[in-house]
Amino acid sequence: MINLKTDTFVKIHFLRSFRELLFAAFGGSIAGLCYYLVTIPLHKEMIFGSVYSSFALGAIIGLNVIILERYLLEPLLRRFSFIIALLVTALAYSAVAIFWLWLFESGIAEVGAEETKVISWKEYRNALLPYDMLFAVTASFMYLLLVEIRSLLAPDFLTKYLTGRYHTPREEERIFMFLDLRSSTALAEKLGNYKYSCLLQEMFGDFTIPILVSKAEVYQYVGDEVILTWTRAKGLQENRCINCFFHIQKIISSKREAYLIRYGVVPELKAGMHIGSAISVCVGEIKKEIVYHGDVLNAAARIQSLCNQFKENLIISDSLRDALSDIGSLYTTPLAETVLRGKNKTLGLYAVSDLKDIP
Repeated sequence: MINLKTDTFVKIHFLRSFRELLFAAFGGSIAGLCYYLVTIPLHKEMIFGSVYSSFALGAIIGLNVIILERYLLEPLLRRFSFIIALLVTALAYSAVAIFWLWLFESGIAEVGAEETKVISWKEYRNALLPYDMLFAVTASFMYLLLVEIRSLLAPDFLTKYLTGRYHTPREEERIFMFLDLRSSTALAEKLGNYKYSCLLQEMFGDFTIPILVSKAEVYQYVGDEVILTWTRAKGLQENRCINCFFHIQKIISSKREAYLIRYGVVPELKAGMHIGSAISVCVGEIKKEIVYHGDVLNAAARIQSLCNQFKENLIISDSLRDALSDIGSLYTTPLAETVLRGKNKTLGLYAVSDLKDIP
């Protein structure tokens, strides 16, 4: 049986939060160092101590900012346009930064300095506030733009691109999953374009934790379909590539009532999976993207298209089944060997089920 442990989800939430806090503290420390170097001529003896105190102040501001964003700003601004959300968030970040800068400058929260000149709010406002505000707003905008750009790309895209890993084609052994919404055309007609798009947006959002747990990469969103991929090692370890599908089903099932209330339907999913050699390369000039070429993608897409014919939710190729570890923990049913559309050779197929879903 495929194990769907609740503590796995708790763990991934904790790790994500911890990484966010760590990144915020580190980024804030770097910003604090930049602030120290830029404002030395302005502060002179009023500088709040040393490089160490600059790092401490930056880390404190960074932690305050990420907590403010996650628990207050993000829920409130989710439905606003990007520009409005960016402006409000940048101003909120700046206000937090100014508050802590004032505390340090006024001597209320000295860190690291043996002798710090305490100044009044009036002195701070006249001498330093305009410069601090300019620095805080600039740093906030740069940080927010970087975060937004990163969110529009695959998580490792910038790292891979900067290191030149995919500047020339390279062959990799990969697993691909084509995950699609059942009866999508009928749903779109029933719900209308706007409500249907809201359904897809929420559904894809619910895929986040299973994707992170299984260490999958989101290759593409294509209409109501998402294409996931794993390197061979990551996907086969603990059968992550297979577990991902059932994790997603579990989350959708847990939100059944919410989906019925909002949309009158509960999304049903189907998926096809295959393993094989793929060529990966970075393409494009106007918009750069890492793409995969190879027969493995075509085969995975066509396997998924057979789900309706066989009335199955998840179908995998025989090559993927043979590569999986601990086959005894998976319930697989052999299907008739099939010649995929556009192919000459037959391909063995297996339906995969979670044991607790079987009568």
